[in-house]
Order: sequence, then structure tokens, then C-alpha cells
Amino acid sequence: MHDGKLTQQEAMIIHQLLAKHGITQYEVVGAVEEGKTLPGSRGPRDIELLSGTVVTSTTAYSFWLDWVDGDYTLGEQSGEWRELAPGNIASDFEIRAAQQRLREKGASTL
Repeated sequence: MHDGKLTQQEAMIIHQLLAKHGITQYEVVGAVEEGKTLPGSRGPRDIELLSGTVVTSTTAYSFWLDWVDGDYTLGEQSGEWRELAPGNIASDFEIRAAQQRLREKGASTL
């Protein structure tokens, strides 16, 4: 991460991992670098261990970008990749705002 934003490499890896879950329209919010550079980095802090939330127009998922057994993961093996409870979504302004943007974007492409 740089200046609170995902690097191009991190964004590409997350996009590829989300596509495996059938998620193609999303926003990543609340991403936090966890202080460890992951394999595949071209330089310091290019690809880091990250946690955050993937938001779709209807739900949100907690994730933990990591390197496990030679592959990137969103935390599926550790249980970090999970759907957030509706109550958690309803009480989080940043998630609700991202969902609204995604709904508006979806409506404009119809």
C-alpha cells in the first residue's frame, strides 16, 4: 500500500482472487497494511500482507491478503475471508457508502 491506497500489484491480485469467487464489481474499503512484504513484490511494500473489507452492492466480506503454500489467498484457509453480518454492514458508514456507489454504477450501466 502507498498513501492508504492499494498498489497496482495488490489491486490486480485481489481482483484475480475475487474473480474466483464470482465477484467482479466491488470496492475495497478499510484496507490496512499488516507490516509484511509478500513474495512477488518488485520493491519494498509493493505487495503486502493486508486486511480489509471487500464491498459489493449487496454484501461485504472481511479479507486478509496473504501468501499461503505458494499462493496468494484472501484468508479462506484461516477463516478471515467471511461474509459480514448485516448488522455490521448497517452500522458501517464506509461500507454503506461503497454499496450505494456500486448500486448507482450498476444502475447506470443498464
